[in-house]
Amino acid sequence: MSHNQVCQFLKVKADLRGPIKRGDLQNIPDDAKIVAIVDGVFHMNLSVTPREVLSVLKRGVKVIGSSSMGALRAAELDVYGMVGIGDVYRMYKDKIIESDAEVALTFDPDSLRAVTEPLVNIRYSVLRALEKQIIQPEIAEKIIQTAKDTYFYDLTYYYLFNCFEENDRELEPFKQFVMENRKELDLKQKDALKLIEYLNTIY
Repeated sequence: MSHNQVCQFLKVKADLRGPIKRGDLQNIPDDAKIVAIVDGVFHMNLSVTPREVLSVLKRGVKVIGSSSMGALRAAELDVYGMVGIGDVYRMYKDKIIESDAEVALTFDPDSLRAVTEPLVNIRYSVLRALEKQIIQPEIAEKIIQTAKDTYFYDLTYYYLFNCFEENDRELEPFKQFVMENRKELDLKQKDALKLIEYLNTIY
């Protein structure tokens, strides 16, 4: 979610920062009352650790997570007081998804706008398409497997569709569904907006 989008919806004063990485929580102000985590760096030696989050919770800081790294850590640490918000958090909590690869993406370093599509969004799109009977289960399985086999640096809908035969007519309804509903199918962004709404209500 870009900084501009956050500023558009967040009604309270906040110190907006980029995706969280290891060591960032050590540098929050001593008088901080709330830390909200959405995106994060996922490389093994750079990810914010559960121990770092716990240390902030022990200081009495309210820590809220959603959408991406925030959802993953909240699913691990909600028993210690971290608050999880949104469907991605619930999917991790219920073990529907487990890998951090589900939410990994690349982003523009200046605007923080997503450049690639996270696997969890594609799962959500496929689920919605199945519910609306736009695709058959075997096509849904094929789409998900292709997305899982694609490195997250390359994963976009455009790349995904190009992995299929050009004349694969069974995929056409799904393509149209995605192109017409991109905003509605962005589960990570929807969850981030839920977190923002929550922040707006507790201040």
